[in-house]
Amino acid sequence: RRSMSAARTASRTSASSPWKLFAGLSVPPDAVRIQITAEAIKFDITEMSAPADQAFVIEFTNKDQGVPHDVTIKDATGAILFQGEKSDQAETKTYLVPPLTAGTYTFYCSFHPIPQMTGILTIK
Repeated sequence: RRSMSAARTASRTSASSPWKLFAGLSVPPDAVRIQITAEAIKFDITEMSAPADQAFVIEFTNKDQGVPHDVTIKDATGAILFQGEKSDQAETKTYLVPPLTAGTYTFYCSFHPIPQMTGILTIK
């Protein structure tokens, strides 16, 4: 497994991007984009990071055709702060994550909350 810093994968969204406005949130043009892949019922990364108090994008690829996966984020109390749309096809979904305060969070697949599909999200 490898770690992926959002800063390392930061990219800009285009002004014409359909993600400019999503669920009432505006995405800044320099929004951080994090890529994560589910394959063989495991995530390809176990750590990711994003800036505090800014919406960011998760580009989630499910390579397990017919197996449901998502990316869910919870805080230390277990409260779910974000749950991405289910994917049960070999496809990529783009999730817009609302701003989170600085801290450490857990990300996981709500369909397979096992160690291979769980990681740490650091917001700083």
